[in-house]
Amino acid sequence: MRNRKALNDAAPSIGKLIEAGAHALTVGDIDGAWKHLQAAERLKLMAIDAAELGPIVVSMRCEADKLKSWRKAACLELLKAATDGQDIPALKVVHAAQIRDEHYNNQAYKARIRRRAASFLASAMVAGLIVLILLSRFGALTDMLGQSADLRSGSFSILLAMATMGLIGAAFSSAASSLYRRDDDSRIPEVVLSSEVTLLRLFIGPVSAIFLYFVLESALANSIAKLDQIDGFTLLTFGFIAGFSERLVVRFVKGFIADKSPA
Repeated sequence: MRNRKALNDAAPSIGKLIEAGAHALTVGDIDGAWKHLQAAERLKLMAIDAAELGPIVVSMRCEADKLKSWRKAACLELLKAATDGQDIPALKVVHAAQIRDEHYNNQAYKARIRRRAASFLASAMVAGLIVLILLSRFGALTDMLGQSADLRSGSFSILLAMATMGLIGAAFSSAASSLYRRDDDSRIPEVVLSSEVTLLRLFIGPVSAIFLYFVLESALANSIAKLDQIDGFTLLTFGFIAGFSERLVVRFVKGFIADKSPA
């Protein structure tokens, strides 16, 4: 050891960090437990000699390839002396380890944000399906699709069905787009904003569907497209489309306004 006394002096602090991590784990704070363990590992690096530090430096240099942008450059620069066969100060190794740990912690944090958003989307789709099943169970949806009910009445069941289809459409669209999105390099604020926008779409979808229902049943729509005989299946399809892409609603309305305007 470079300094066995230094290791002995650091042992109580390392033990306290491990104990704090174990306590965090018992209360379900996995993130806190992991950070305490990382801090204990970095503190241990300060007390080992150059012979033992050398292999760790080599491993960290190889691991630095997983990092991105400035973190990768900083780690390689801090560990640069090892390539020339020189001893590297333990403080530089610890700093490089801290940069590496911050990268993994950020990745884990972004993953939690995405999982939380995914759970909200799944819950929204399940809730929408339950509402549709209940509407069907009590006959409201069956009457609507069978055209025995007046679609122009604006009844509660019709509005609820449209809002539900808009919710399902918005959740489905957000979930489908997130499957093909590769944003591992995104910054945390960008991931948080993306998650908030995704949740906002769950509210925009039902509103867009109801708004489109009003447009379809308006005198303006009927005078242009003769939609006074629209059936329940078509209406619910429009509700899903309105939630799937709220921008289509804006284009739909602009198209009617443009057609109605004098040349």
